[in-house]
Amino acid sequence: MIKWTRWIIGVLTTLTVVGCGQSTYISTQSETTLRRGLGGEPASLDPSAAADTFSVQVIQDLYEGLLREGPNGEITPAVASSWTVDPSGTIYKFELRPNARWSNGQRVLAQNFVTAWQRVVDPKQGSPVSNDLRLIAGAGEIISGKAPLKS
Repeated sequence: MIKWTRWIIGVLTTLTVVGCGQSTYISTQSETTLRRGLGGEPASLDPSAAADTFSVQVIQDLYEGLLREGPNGEITPAVASSWTVDPSGTIYKFELRPNARWSNGQRVLAQNFVTAWQRVVDPKQGSPVSNDLRLIAGAGEIISGKAPLKS
């Protein structure tokens, strides 16, 4: 159960992408620059389309997920301030930080995560990372086109 819980959290964190990684920030009065050493060119900065390591490395600097992995492998809060798992280990409830904001100042909502994951499993999108969400109830049927995408 713990192994699956960690795997689920890892997948969700990867898809919604945490703000971590090795980066150098250079700040001046007029701008902030992120300098990132990469071994190759990112194919995409869209988390639902990024299946290569180079893209994921940059995306980790751009987005923050519900949870993140700490330096010792522990799961820590990110956009979620807390979470609970039901006794069966199949239902997760996340409480979002009330001060979580997008770069434009708008509040981050639970629906933002739902919409992102629905986009990943939508067969019309053809996301290369859709299989990572198959262990969410009903996702496999949606990905394979056997069930409709709920709005």
